[in-house]
Amino acid sequence: MVPSRLAAIAVFGWATLVAAASVDAFASAHAPRAACFANRASLRGPPVHLRHQTSQRRRRRSLTSLHIYRKFHDYAWDKLISDNTDADIDTVPEELKTNASPVKGAPAGTDVVAEMRSVSQFPCLQMDGGVNENNCVLRLARSAFLETQTRTNDALITPMTIHVLNLVLFPTPHIRNPTAQNDGNGGYLGLPIYGADIVSLPGNKHLVALDFQPVLPLNGNGKDAPLLPPQYAHLEQKLEAIHSKFQKSDTDEAPLLPWGGDIPPQAERFFSPYALWTRLGDDDAIDTVQEVVWAAFQEYTDLYLELMGAVQKDINEGTLEVQTETGEINPVSSGQLEYLEYRRTNDPARPMLQRLYGEEWSERVIGDVLFPDMILRRCKDKAFHSHSLALTHEINQPLNCLHFGAAPPPLPLKIHRGHASRPFGNAPQLCQGRTACICKDLCADCLLGTLCCLQSSIGTAHNFGCTITMRLTFAALLATAAVAPSAASSSAPLASHRAFLPRTKAAGDATALAAALAARGGASSPADEALDIPPGGAAAESQPLSQAAGLDVTGADAPLIADIEMLSDMLASVVKKENPTVYELYTQFRKRGMMRAADPNDVESFEAMKLMAHDISPRDTMGVMKTFSIALNLVGAAEVHHRMRLVRENEKEVEATGLEHVGPLPNVEDSIRGTMEILLEEGVDPDKMFDRLLTQKCEIVLTAHPTEVNRKTIIRKYRKISELLAYLERPDIHPFERAEALNQLRGIIAAIWGSDEIRRVKPTVQKEAAGGNAVIESVLWDAVPSYLRKLDAQCRVTLGKKLPVDAAPIKFASWIGGDRDGNPNCTPEVTLEVVTHQRLRAAKLFLNELNILYSELAISSRFSKKLEELAASITDSDDVREKYRRVIGHLRKRLVRTIKDCEAKLRVINDSVHFTSSEHAFGALSGWEDVEPIVKAEELLAPLRVIYDSLVETGFELVADGHVSDIIRRVAVFGLTLVPLDIREESTRHTLALDAITRHLGIGSYKEWDEAARLNWLQSELSSKRPLFRISDIDKNTMGLDPDIRKTLMVYKTASELDSESLGAYVISQANTASDVLAVVLLQKQFGMTAQNGKLMRVVPLFETLDDLTNSPEQLNALFSVTSYIGSINGKQEVMVGYSDSAKDAGRLAACWAQYTAQEAMAKVADKYGIELTFFHGKGGTVGRGGNPALYRAILSHPPNTINGRFRVTEQGEMIRQNFGSLEIAQRSLDIYTAALLRESFVKRVEPKKEWRDEMQRVSDVSCAAYRHTVREDPRFVPYFRQATPELELGRLNIGSRPAKRNPKGGVESLRAIPWTFAWAQTRMHLSAWLGVGAGLNSGDDEDKRILREMYEEWPWFREIISLISMLVSKTDFSITKNYDDLLVDSKLVSLGDEVRAKLVETRQAVIDVSGAQDISGPHVQLMRASSTIRNPYVDSINVVQAEILKVLRSMPEDDSPDLTPDLKEIKRIRTDALMLTIKGISSGMKNSG
Repeated sequence: MVPSRLAAIAVFGWATLVAAASVDAFASAHAPRAACFANRASLRGPPVHLRHQTSQRRRRRSLTSLHIYRKFHDYAWDKLISDNTDADIDTVPEELKTNASPVKGAPAGTDVVAEMRSVSQFPCLQMDGGVNENNCVLRLARSAFLETQTRTNDALITPMTIHVLNLVLFPTPHIRNPTAQNDGNGGYLGLPIYGADIVSLPGNKHLVALDFQPVLPLNGNGKDAPLLPPQYAHLEQKLEAIHSKFQKSDTDEAPLLPWGGDIPPQAERFFSPYALWTRLGDDDAIDTVQEVVWAAFQEYTDLYLELMGAVQKDINEGTLEVQTETGEINPVSSGQLEYLEYRRTNDPARPMLQRLYGEEWSERVIGDVLFPDMILRRCKDKAFHSHSLALTHEINQPLNCLHFGAAPPPLPLKIHRGHASRPFGNAPQLCQGRTACICKDLCADCLLGTLCCLQSSIGTAHNFGCTITMRLTFAALLATAAVAPSAASSSAPLASHRAFLPRTKAAGDATALAAALAARGGASSPADEALDIPPGGAAAESQPLSQAAGLDVTGADAPLIADIEMLSDMLASVVKKENPTVYELYTQFRKRGMMRAADPNDVESFEAMKLMAHDISPRDTMGVMKTFSIALNLVGAAEVHHRMRLVRENEKEVEATGLEHVGPLPNVEDSIRGTMEILLEEGVDPDKMFDRLLTQKCEIVLTAHPTEVNRKTIIRKYRKISELLAYLERPDIHPFERAEALNQLRGIIAAIWGSDEIRRVKPTVQKEAAGGNAVIESVLWDAVPSYLRKLDAQCRVTLGKKLPVDAAPIKFASWIGGDRDGNPNCTPEVTLEVVTHQRLRAAKLFLNELNILYSELAISSRFSKKLEELAASITDSDDVREKYRRVIGHLRKRLVRTIKDCEAKLRVINDSVHFTSSEHAFGALSGWEDVEPIVKAEELLAPLRVIYDSLVETGFELVADGHVSDIIRRVAVFGLTLVPLDIREESTRHTLALDAITRHLGIGSYKEWDEAARLNWLQSELSSKRPLFRISDIDKNTMGLDPDIRKTLMVYKTASELDSESLGAYVISQANTASDVLAVVLLQKQFGMTAQNGKLMRVVPLFETLDDLTNSPEQLNALFSVTSYIGSINGKQEVMVGYSDSAKDAGRLAACWAQYTAQEAMAKVADKYGIELTFFHGKGGTVGRGGNPALYRAILSHPPNTINGRFRVTEQGEMIRQNFGSLEIAQRSLDIYTAALLRESFVKRVEPKKEWRDEMQRVSDVSCAAYRHTVREDPRFVPYFRQATPELELGRLNIGSRPAKRNPKGGVESLRAIPWTFAWAQTRMHLSAWLGVGAGLNSGDDEDKRILREMYEEWPWFREIISLISMLVSKTDFSITKNYDDLLVDSKLVSLGDEVRAKLVETRQAVIDVSGAQDISGPHVQLMRASSTIRNPYVDSINVVQAEILKVLRSMPEDDSPDLTPDLKEIKRIRTDALMLTIKGISSGMKNSG
């Protein structure tokens, strides 16, 4: 026996959570014991002696023509009834053969034809040919064969065909050895059940399981306990030999049938060491089934019948006896019944059939054909009868968890304190007249024990009697038994037999956890677990704070679960080998997390986690937290791949419907294709749609805001994992290539485990900029032209128009290297270096593209006139006849000159990273010294356009639409600077600079002037031709300026020396007056940056506090009143709206309303002056900072007339990786942005009514007051915040180049919005997103409630705000946050934590009242499906450990204290590292940080 991997599977195998999920369900029901195949390779090629056969028949046969399992069925049945005639041939209902729903994704008009054969043998079968009920050895033989074919107009759709064979043979459970009555089983022989299950799926995939399945645990007498009784040991040896023949595990030779992969540990109970379990899916799979599987099936079947014959012989000779009249429930009969229940509940065909043919048809096939109730109904075994009758006992104990048969003792149900005296039900009827029991008055929040009767699926109640469902959460009942959500008013019986659970603890746990996956997301303990809320209160009557909608574990999300299971298993092997102790601790933590996921009220599991966190050693803490962190990132990598998998699957379904406009982009609403279809249906003119697409502009600004907690080297590894997962799904992948890819995955995971995930030093601004460039070079450089090609094709298909080759509806910019707001590390020298690096990288990228183009365009005839003229203008070239090459070669030389110039500049910048000289693919390009560098994008774009036009004119349009078009699109989007750099500076810096200048000039203090005086002086100086001072005075600092002021002015000097295309906007943070804008314009003028010479950077005021937003229309009006300013901006103005700081200042609702009304008012001011206004939205990744995971809806919900086809927005930190981390994801994000802007231009906007505005103002005022009362006015808040969260420790994370505070000595008001949000996300409180919301939405006035409800139903903007808040509230966790308080907060401050959680209860109820929803999570739940349901069992453990680490670290001596001994110093270092890993892990688990 090979050492067991069950522990690894239990910990890392996600199949344990989804026992019914697709292939995993098949494995769960039929795969071998994992212990027997621990070290087996996941894939091996065909054995040597079969390779010549496979090479000769390398072809793919049609599955539909083979009827491959009919001969399996016939073979077994011929053997069984050769001497026995008492067989029942079941009739398959005709409607099941023809009335299946069309296959998911099949074309219209599709029918399903099912050919079925279902046969059962009763009442008994003697292996010697006789029929004697008293001497039966085989009590039940059951075989069912099913083949479905999908046809459209009588044409067979081959890929949509499924085959199922189900064969089970049951020995009588009452065969006993009278001389062995003291063996622990009463002498009863635990003869195994024979099971043969084979399924073929669309896509030539086959799942095979053959086994002698035990009914008694094999590990009762040790791991090597025999499967068969001692007298049949020779047959067990035969079985071992057969198994070894087909599926070896102890040699290097590839097996005939490769091991099918790990299985859920709860399935161990029913599988022997000789189970044959394989998955087949290559080109030769059908041949393997027909030959190898067929041979194995015959040998397994023959040997089992040989075993039954030997037992029959011993019965006839009197060595064994059959006890038939005792009515005793012996271990064997109990085990067989348990097996029946398990198979019925976890039938492997269910998810496969449902996914293809729908639930109703599939349930009938399973219930009436594959595994019908007749197995129980017709069975004449007295023990079965007595066992079923035993189920009706003790049902009058409503608060006990009732089990049946020989199940474990009853366990008390966990219920809310307010419900202890609540009646369970109205005396349920106990199957009187064989009718279903009534389920009433069920507590919606508690764990339930529901009494119901099981009725036969064919309409006749069987002898199984009343059955009691096991220990389930309400959510689990919803997921598995279709109970009405409001159980308190439900009177319907359970609608599905799937509510029944296997009696084994492992399977029960797995089912509960699967239910948790389907039901739980963000939170654990509901409010009344932590707060003394009276019965009937708001919290008691509402659902827990949880994520209600779960993964589609049997359908679309099953591949995600499989990917996570595979990756987790690979991690398991690495961790266990490296550190068994860490592995075991991780196992225990995660087990408790899973139990808590299944039951949010499971106090015992949470307490156990806390105790473990207290006792774990520092080094083990490091290892366990690292394992959790990696596991969560692996989940993220799998999700990245799954996002695009779902898009592709949806596309396959849509294309199968035969829509008129297909195109390359997905046909979903938030894609340009779906949006165009919607607009066409709404009557929008295609020409207007196309014109808008050409004029709209979306600019995505990459920022270095410190929210990405992972190192770039680690990010690249996880990106590679996502790519390999996609590669493994290719249908044409060779077995060797698959094995290589799997090994590569294992290697990457091992490398991650061996890497230091902690940043030991803060990144420099230059490194942050290099990271931003890396996203462009590795992803966007290819994603942009690829998306624009698809956009062009979609326009041709849907609108009948070709997109201009240089159209650029999406552009990029950057703050990285120019954002100096509060960052002393972003100096003018750094800005110069970053811009030069970006120009260097762009030149190198374009040089590489031109090298490729040069090799492609060896055309020597047919050129346009313009191309001839352009080529003639180039005198120094060896390309005479190949004139495209002549032009391209010249451009290459100019790019080399550009590269050389950039490298020369970088060499003179101190501490710059030096770059080696660049050469093209064919050697050094000579003559580059004699040409001019390319500075402007148009210098490269113009000759490329000539090349493109020439190719089109001369009949080479296909060539033109290839690489030439891609390069042109890259130039149009990225230019020669890669991304233009914005500069951001705080307004007070400009005020201080001008104050120093006015003082130097002797005209007073600019800082002390009022606004009117400032405006007068600024206008006067803008009109003057006289400079304020000599530029050389700044260089030499002859003016004696303060270093910070000189640095501010040197920024302008640096900017003036750069090409205008290198720079974007100049953003003024904390702008609150018109003079703040004019000050920047004047400083630019001083350094020669004017509108006349084209160097004037557009000046963008950033309004970010509540007061700034409120006053912004007035300030904009004052600004536009300045004639000289209006004349310099060419009729265009950009304004940035700050989302994060306004929310930190006033709370979420007040900030949102201020942003809405400010944008409306500013748009009206701009219209008044005829100014084209563009809003720049400074949003973060989290809701608390203005983020919205539903980007498409977010754009559509902006105030009317504020976008108008112009949209600028920041993307930062971890959101850059989430939205642009891979080629496919990046293209999808670009598609969403483009589609949203197009739709917004034509959508009919909802103008808020006056009463809505009045109500929103009331809500804003109340919520702002409540928020500020807690955050600003309560003296307890600041110390509570710093004690209850890791805010003070976040600075050690080294995730950004700038300090966490603008003013290091300030309080919360000086704290940046990112660490403010980050800290609350770490403790799962998310306070920054919801504080004040409950107070604002609550009102004792019925009219207010009516209006709020109306606003939610009719006003998209308001509905989106409430939905986002709902989503964040659903991710909070009461017991987690309270644990932080208990461990870290001073006793005098604990009361504030209780008050805050009470406000959260208020907010939750207010959101439910306004939305009318039963579930707090809101419509955004589908965006978080895997995020909460899969991650929280990990994150719960990390939170508990983090709180304990913070407690210990804060109690240790300071670094400079003499009490910090060397040993303590080392412990502190280790715990600090572990803390950093917990912060990273929680950030990854919550999928956002700031």
